[in-house]
Amino acid sequence: MSKINYEKRAKELRKLILDVQDFPVEEVKVPEWNLPFPIYIRTMSAQERDDFESSQLVDDAEGNKILSLQNLRASLLARVICADPEGKHRIFNSGDIEALGNKSVAAVDRCLEVSRKLNGSTEEDEENLIKNFKGRDGDSG
Repeated sequence: MSKINYEKRAKELRKLILDVQDFPVEEVKVPEWNLPFPIYIRTMSAQERDDFESSQLVDDAEGNKILSLQNLRASLLARVICADPEGKHRIFNSGDIEALGNKSVAAVDRCLEVSRKLNGSTEEDEENLIKNFKGRDGDSG
């Protein structure tokens, strides 16, 4: 009976996991924007998703953390819309969130649908996040 060297296996698995490219990117068609080039939605890293969720938490008047729904959709999309199929060239930055939030909800939701699929987020996840915090400023537009 052979003895399994779990320490060696662990090192091999660590290397395999850390070396794999697990960031799918998907082209999204947004007819409302009539673009001359395709745009893509990229997958976020776990750290990027945590940063996004943390960025939506603000202090209320009593110093408690509350979930701000202000430009929630645009804030997410600014992090995932990119110009290339490798997902390396983001189109927007944090300074574009307000302008992106003023775009058509149909176009924004089309991009969000792809982002939800790639980033393992569902509308139920979003509802649970909202349910666990008190919203501020009404809609997430």
